[in-house]
Amino acid sequence: MNSNAISGQESLARIENNELLNEISKISGTGGWIYDVETKTMEWTDETYHIYGIEIGSDINVAIGISHYPGEYGKQIETCFNNAIEKGIEYQEELRFINAKGEAKWIRTTGKVKRNNGKITHIYGAFEDITREKELIAHEQNTALYLETIINNLNDAIVTVDEEGTILSANRTVERIFKCQADKLIGQSVNVLMPQPYASLHHKYMKNYLKGGKAKILGVGRELPAKRFNGEEFPMELSLSEVNQGGKSIFIGIIRDITEQKEANEKIYQLAYFDPLTQLPNRLSFEKDLTDVLIRAKLAQYDVYCGMLDIDRFSQINLIYGKQSGDYVLNMMASRIQAELPKTFRLYRNMADSFFLLNLLPISSKDDSGFAEIERVEKIIQSTVSDIIAIKANSQKVTLTIGSLCLPSHDITHEKLIQLLEFACHKAKIQGKGCRVSLRQEEQAIFERQTKLRHSILNGIANEEFFIVLQPQFTASGELIASEALLRWKSSEFGMVSPDEFIDIAENNGDIVLLGDWVINEVCKVIHQMNEESIPCKVAINISGKQVVQPNFCSQLKLRLNQWNVAPSSIVLEITESTLVKDVELVRERMIDLSNQGFRFSIDDFGTGYSSLSYLKELPIHELKIDRYFIEEIEHNNNEIAIVNTIIEMARALGVYTVAEGIETPEQLKYLAQRGCNYFQGFMLSKPLPVDKWKKLLKQTKTTKETA
Repeated sequence: MNSNAISGQESLARIENNELLNEISKISGTGGWIYDVETKTMEWTDETYHIYGIEIGSDINVAIGISHYPGEYGKQIETCFNNAIEKGIEYQEELRFINAKGEAKWIRTTGKVKRNNGKITHIYGAFEDITREKELIAHEQNTALYLETIINNLNDAIVTVDEEGTILSANRTVERIFKCQADKLIGQSVNVLMPQPYASLHHKYMKNYLKGGKAKILGVGRELPAKRFNGEEFPMELSLSEVNQGGKSIFIGIIRDITEQKEANEKIYQLAYFDPLTQLPNRLSFEKDLTDVLIRAKLAQYDVYCGMLDIDRFSQINLIYGKQSGDYVLNMMASRIQAELPKTFRLYRNMADSFFLLNLLPISSKDDSGFAEIERVEKIIQSTVSDIIAIKANSQKVTLTIGSLCLPSHDITHEKLIQLLEFACHKAKIQGKGCRVSLRQEEQAIFERQTKLRHSILNGIANEEFFIVLQPQFTASGELIASEALLRWKSSEFGMVSPDEFIDIAENNGDIVLLGDWVINEVCKVIHQMNEESIPCKVAINISGKQVVQPNFCSQLKLRLNQWNVAPSSIVLEITESTLVKDVELVRERMIDLSNQGFRFSIDDFGTGYSSLSYLKELPIHELKIDRYFIEEIEHNNNEIAIVNTIIEMARALGVYTVAEGIETPEQLKYLAQRGCNYFQGFMLSKPLPVDKWKKLLKQTKTTKETA
């Protein structure tokens, strides 16, 4: 074969090799280049031209190749290229690059050395556009940094642990929660974050889980104790999850310090379920515990015991010594009672001056010892509490009234049981101070009667079963000065119902508002009738606290007076002290409004309310009524009655009149008159009179005056 034929075959093979190389470069996205050291010529594959953005086949050389590397990158690739030619040092670099179209890129370029007989003849290499790869890496790094920043700024600590319990990673929050630098935790056992016995048991739990694959804590938030590096224990909420990496389990723990949350919850619980003054559980706690006792008692068909303890005449202590002393007495009483209670009994603060007592264990009706224990506890409480308490260097004897019940738990709710309890305490109060009444099953009939009465009041109004009587009030000389309107009920079903019975019921169920409006209308009608006969009169009307706070009370009152053409000066509005205490600002506003229009106000049952006296001088009051409760203490021996004297003196200082009600003996009348009481009311002077008889009395009084 001649030399020309051989040369042609070599050229053809070279062309085919170049085409193959270009195809491979195109597929892989990697260009190639070769530099002939002797001829100082350079060749590129098509992909290299493409990366450079230069038309394929264009003239190229080393200078053109290096010129597309900006700044320091150009110097770096020139140095690498020269070192390869001169010293045979091969290279691989990732450099910034700008192609002929002005597009900024990242490229990876390599330089390899070819020798012939030890002499460097060629430099060749690959040329790859890695811009996308760099962007992905940068994005990955930014994402990782972003996630790391988020994780490190979470309020929760995040700790990863391997199967051996070794800590693999921890975010910066662990420094705040566990008082330890995060990097110092890496490689340590997770046990360092646990108090005993959890620390010593953790490895066993982990081993059992990896063997059996069951764990109650995985995927569920759970409260557990944790330990800071200073040894302090604290409550944490731990949420644990598991991931698999390389066939091994990695556990991710999210830890939240719930110390403040638990403290806040405890404060909320204390506020909701405990009395701030005595620190006793409150009425809400009582209802909750009572419901639980009832459930257990019904299951066992046992009885339930509970009691209501009420301090007798506590309002006098509050009135004479002030609220601070009253609070002191409440605390003393609570402490005395608590000291005598067996473990199964619990004391609760109800409202004002009363407490609840509950036996947390249901009682078998077949076991007399249970009832004997209850009676023993009640007697001890009364004997212990009924003792002298020193208040501001004064000795004050305090007594306690107890109303209790021990009833079968079937067919009774906690609401009904509390109503029965209040009923029992009310019965005990009627008997006098220091008394004790235990409500038995048969006495539920009385309570049932009151329940029926509660539902009969509205029908009674509709059927005209209610009527008023009027009890005159006199001066010390016997002059009839005014009268008090009293409500009566003659029921078609129950006969005559005592006001002491139905007024309380109406107050509790809200019917007192309708009854009060009805009484106002009847009184206005009677005054109108007397005015037509030219007989002036003044009538006092008891106004319920629930009535006076009604939004339309003032307008409704004016409407009634206008309807009957009655002057406001003919009406005295009697408001109980307890009504004032409940909402003094609202009542004060309404009293001032009505007083400016000519109405007069009397504070009824004064001295029995749970209050101080500081608000009295701010109210438009014309008289104070001394409750019959205090009048009863005036006896034949003429002992000074401090509370009565105080009220009269206070009224005099305020510039208002005093009215004593419930006078039944000459001694009471004499005592009150000598102390300066202005007006008097009671059976000794006149019983409450039907409207017709009262009219006759007024007419006789007018005739007597005219004759005189």
